[in-house]
Amino acid sequence: MIILLLFQLASFAQNKGSIKGTVLSSIDSSALPSATVTVFKKADSSAIDYQITTEQGFFEIKALPLKTPLYISVSHTGFVSFIKDLYLDSATNTITFNRINLISDTGQVLEEVTVKTVAPVTINGDTLEINPAGIRLDSTEVAEEVLLRTPGVAQWLDSSITVNGKRVKKIYVDGRPFFDGSFNMALKNLPKHAIEKIQVYQERDLYKQKIEDIQKDTTVVMNIKLKPNKRKGYFGTVTASTGTNKSYGGNTSMQLYNKKTNLGLNANVNTIKKALGEIEPVLQNKDLNIQNNWTSGISLRKSFNEASDFFNEKSFNGQYYISGNRNSSINNRTTVRTLGDTRFTDVSNGYGLSRLLSQSLRGEYNARKKEQSFSTNVSYRRTNSSSASEANVTSYRNDSTLASRSNNTSQTESAGNDFSLNGNYSNTSVNEDPDAKNFSATYSVSYGNTISNSNTYSRFEALADSIYTNLYDRKYVTRNSNLNGSLGLNYGGLRQLLLKDHNFWNINMGLNNHIQYSGAEINALVSDRDTLTHLYTRNPGLSNLSSTSNINNRTGFQLEKTFSKTITDRFQRTIRISTNLQNQLLYQKNVSTLSYRNRTFVYNFFTPTSGISYNYSKIQGPNINMNLTHSSTATAPTIDQLYPIQDSAADRYHMTVGNPYLKSRLNNTYNFNFSYNNNGGFETKYSYNTAFNMGYNKERNGISDSTIYDGNGGSTSYFINTPGTKTFNAGLNAGLSLTFKKATFQVNTNGGYTNGSIYYTAGSGSNSSFNSGISMNVSYPVRKNIYQFNYSGNWGSSQGPQYIDGDLLTYRNDRRNHYFAVSFNAPGIIEVSVQQSISGTNAEQFGGRSAYTPTKTQSFNTTARATLKVPKNFTLGNSFRYSKNISVNRQPIQNINWDAYASYAFPKKKKMFETRVSVFNILGQNQAVNSYSNGSTTTTSVSQGLQRYFQLTLSYFPKQFGGRAR
Repeated sequence: MIILLLFQLASFAQNKGSIKGTVLSSIDSSALPSATVTVFKKADSSAIDYQITTEQGFFEIKALPLKTPLYISVSHTGFVSFIKDLYLDSATNTITFNRINLISDTGQVLEEVTVKTVAPVTINGDTLEINPAGIRLDSTEVAEEVLLRTPGVAQWLDSSITVNGKRVKKIYVDGRPFFDGSFNMALKNLPKHAIEKIQVYQERDLYKQKIEDIQKDTTVVMNIKLKPNKRKGYFGTVTASTGTNKSYGGNTSMQLYNKKTNLGLNANVNTIKKALGEIEPVLQNKDLNIQNNWTSGISLRKSFNEASDFFNEKSFNGQYYISGNRNSSINNRTTVRTLGDTRFTDVSNGYGLSRLLSQSLRGEYNARKKEQSFSTNVSYRRTNSSSASEANVTSYRNDSTLASRSNNTSQTESAGNDFSLNGNYSNTSVNEDPDAKNFSATYSVSYGNTISNSNTYSRFEALADSIYTNLYDRKYVTRNSNLNGSLGLNYGGLRQLLLKDHNFWNINMGLNNHIQYSGAEINALVSDRDTLTHLYTRNPGLSNLSSTSNINNRTGFQLEKTFSKTITDRFQRTIRISTNLQNQLLYQKNVSTLSYRNRTFVYNFFTPTSGISYNYSKIQGPNINMNLTHSSTATAPTIDQLYPIQDSAADRYHMTVGNPYLKSRLNNTYNFNFSYNNNGGFETKYSYNTAFNMGYNKERNGISDSTIYDGNGGSTSYFINTPGTKTFNAGLNAGLSLTFKKATFQVNTNGGYTNGSIYYTAGSGSNSSFNSGISMNVSYPVRKNIYQFNYSGNWGSSQGPQYIDGDLLTYRNDRRNHYFAVSFNAPGIIEVSVQQSISGTNAEQFGGRSAYTPTKTQSFNTTARATLKVPKNFTLGNSFRYSKNISVNRQPIQNINWDAYASYAFPKKKKMFETRVSVFNILGQNQAVNSYSNGSTTTTSVSQGLQRYFQLTLSYFPKQFGGRAR
């Protein structure tokens, strides 16, 4: 379908007309930028195309139909609109308006005027406004469909939205977050008839910087302004489904809103881990297993002020949520380790069963004034869980000799509580005065405790070289508690405080301090079962009562210089250079009933951070951002690296030995980021963006291990300091969105079979056709046909020293990921996308022994999706995924997953009900494969996926916008 549609582009611009001209102010004959020029069909006043005038007031609209009565409308805030009839034919296919003088709107009525049209897009000051009434679309269609038909707006495959190349980061309804603040909640539910306009502007957060740097960290925001009589209402979903393979489900959700309050209610139950009635979650979570789960919750968002003002807000958000699930899984794993000329292969087969009951309660309060901001968030969560698992592992040496086998089973029950409190406060002056305020603080406190009871049984048999059997049956009763807290203080007005009127070359100075505390206490009672008496006796080497306290404090002196140049309505350029001279103090105290773990350590480091950033933003032009940063941080060795607890039973096959002389690790990290996006305005038929990032990290006193292997593949590891690991990574993301307008998709019945074609309204006919056994007669006009091309890729490499069997080796691990996607979307008719991902890892060791064989994994995944929405209210969807994994045995693991569904919404206009038939895993091959390599080890795991099943779903969508909704 994509190839056929691309063939249409060659004939798209033929046999069409155009108009152009310049819009001026009648007051002083100056050019009027940002005026809206719209061309309408005279027959039904439907908009054909529109543009925003340039800085010189110029416009040019091409690809207009010939021999069709038209009229042009030119509008601008504060001026009387200009309207004139048009008619283009082969003899006169271009009309030029040398001067269109708009008369200032003085508020006086000059004559009776009949308003026939609404401009789809207007510019009001620095705000772009989309007028849904000016877009030909059913009134019941939602905001998302309005955006899909608006030029300059692109919705990407990852659901992100860009307007004129700039990514929208927040969405509001009437100036406030709507329910959870997600894009989908507002865009997929609010209908066109309830929306007065959609505004796009830059939100300026004055708490981050001074007034002269107002553009530095601005955020592009989309605000959906509802009509005054539609600012209260409700919408929701009631769904029931049943199917084969014991699958069933039910879902009820309701969202109620008015000008100051959002209330949401939800409850659902189902037998598989997916959103009811949706196919995408199954594709995104390819490692799913059969499970039962249920959830229920309530959320409340309350605003305490009537007017919506970003700089004057008081609001409360609250949520209660309870969920339960039962999950079962079957997992198979193969691990290959190459040690010199010896190859060990571990084959594991196992299953797991888990249950979880979780309850959470959260509350958030926000208050904002002109110069002050305060926010606090409190949450509580309680969990009860149980799990059981069994795994059988067989180990082979050189693929033929049976080296060992083991069986491990465990059962665990636990209960836990978690509490957290965090927030921030800022007081920042927005005016340049000698006593300017510039202070901010952040704080957080969290506490948690857990009690668990578990029983573990393990049997290990060594079958080669030294023959021994290791068997233990053990019980654990463990009580854990942890307390964490942090306090960050930042004062940015040091220059004004010390130097008063002296500007110190406009170099800002500040002080900052950030202190973190983490404390943990563990009470472990471990008992082993005696093989003779069959009684459990206390294990004195593992039973212990221990506590750990850590303090990480950073004190810094910050310097910052900003160079900025702005030309109104043209461009803005900013360069910022900063450095933070920090000292880092690490304190660690360990107290334990195991005397060898009673230790206290103190470390001091100089850990500065620096950065330089460049920002360039041009009106109707590109946006460029670059920054280069350096940061350093220290990490102290843990007590388990210095003095680990030795488990002679469980760790007999893989022993770990501590090192009390370990030094702290010091990391130096360098990052470079670059992004570019076009901002060609609404006359541009394409939108593109690209971003590149690169990072490098160098360790000093890295903590690694020296490993000694025995003949059965068992090992003993010793912690050591090394010169450190070097890590490099790079990533590239690029996207291109092409928009072509005025296409019509037609399907007509002819002689009992379907003959379908794709036409362009001003084109030369059809270049493609298809036949099928379905009879339809449909013709849909489309505002935009959208082609998108996306690429994202990243590459990383790490290299460092490692000791194996006394030899100093250098290991190197490389990883790479590539993702390609192409899609076509004719809104309301068809959506097609093809995605390809390629990933792989390479690992090798070299140095002391030349016999170490490099390890490698490769993964290929191809996904194709097609959604057809013809005839109207009917949807047919297909999702196809092919995966191929090459790893430990050099033999590819391949599988295909194919899902499909068909749905019908009725009645035709309101779409209050929907019936859907779905089939999942049609070919019965769905499984999850995960492969990775590290050093001399490669691991591949395969999880059983969802089995084939059919499902019937019935849905009801209660909704009301405006009226007497309460």
